[in-house]
Amino acid sequence: GGENIEMSLRIWMCGGRLVSHPCSHVGHIFRNTHPYKIPGASIRTTFIRNSRRLAEVWMDEYKAIFLEASREAVGVDFGDVSERKALRERLQCKSFKWFLDNVHPDKFVPEVHPPHNGMLSDLTQTSCMDNMQHTADGSPVGVYMCHGGSTQRWTMSTTGLIAHDSTCLRFLPSMVAKACDQANTWAAVEGTLRPTNATYCLQSEGFQGLSLAHCTAQQPSQQWKLKAVDGGDGSVLIHNSDGAGGNGRCIEMAQGGRITWSDCTASPTTKHMWKHDPTTGRLQSQLNSAMCLATDFRVVQTECRANEPSIEWSFDKAGGKTITPKGLPSVCLDRQNAVPGSEPKVMPCTVGASQQWDFFKDLPTAKKA
Repeated sequence: GGENIEMSLRIWMCGGRLVSHPCSHVGHIFRNTHPYKIPGASIRTTFIRNSRRLAEVWMDEYKAIFLEASREAVGVDFGDVSERKALRERLQCKSFKWFLDNVHPDKFVPEVHPPHNGMLSDLTQTSCMDNMQHTADGSPVGVYMCHGGSTQRWTMSTTGLIAHDSTCLRFLPSMVAKACDQANTWAAVEGTLRPTNATYCLQSEGFQGLSLAHCTAQQPSQQWKLKAVDGGDGSVLIHNSDGAGGNGRCIEMAQGGRITWSDCTASPTTKHMWKHDPTTGRLQSQLNSAMCLATDFRVVQTECRANEPSIEWSFDKAGGKTITPKGLPSVCLDRQNAVPGSEPKVMPCTVGASQQWDFFKDLPTAKKA
């Protein structure tokens, strides 16, 4: 096990090239039994040992990333690798950083020594963030009983990326109607409408609906007006003219409490009307006075990439131990009911234990047993 990776690194780093033929067909046929004896207690043990040897010889300082992701390899006896290191020196092989920069430049590489890494869990190390063996873009994450395995190993970089291998946690916002005591507050700033103290703005997505996006100066899809409705009862229309031929469209609370938007210039109805309370900052529906305009967030996995605001988080390790989307300080990562396999969400910040997190290297001894 691991020989395919070792050979690949050795070839590239020591002056060779690996090329593929566009019309080639390669097959891999597995036998029912191995024709040779595998050393060690199992195939898994041998694979871990070989992988550790590979990391020691070829990965330089980046082996720290491997050891954090594969805790099984930390204490393994990997034997004597001095001959392999001497071979690398004799062949004047290049560094592993050279390999990343020149052979695989598109590969996301976590920080070698991130400020936070380990299991991302509650403070009692009972419920952990788990990738649930999903890695596809948009796939969910879950909260699961802490076991310390590879699916629960996360790093948090200095830029706020919470990553498992090359996938990062992403918050996906949508607009919903919530009971007013559970809804976030809003501020009108320079023609935009944004959650209080946030650097994210309400944005129209054409006929696709509404979302939150990082505020961009003078972006037409982020420009909103609270237009007073004739009649003097304080109702307003939340109005945006972008992408509607200049006729203008307004946010409405549709049937079933869905938030959408439609043409409101001809004859706006109660579903288009809201009351903005400047004291509380809430936008209350006139169709149902118990409901207010609010944000809702799913937490999913996505490919890690630079300059993507929706995958950047802030961790208040010294204070309340909360994790918030960067630029949205009023909402926190929440385990909710922590039923095994349930999806975490981003909810209005409270002082509850379900919003407290920390990174732990290993399980307590009692739980390991």
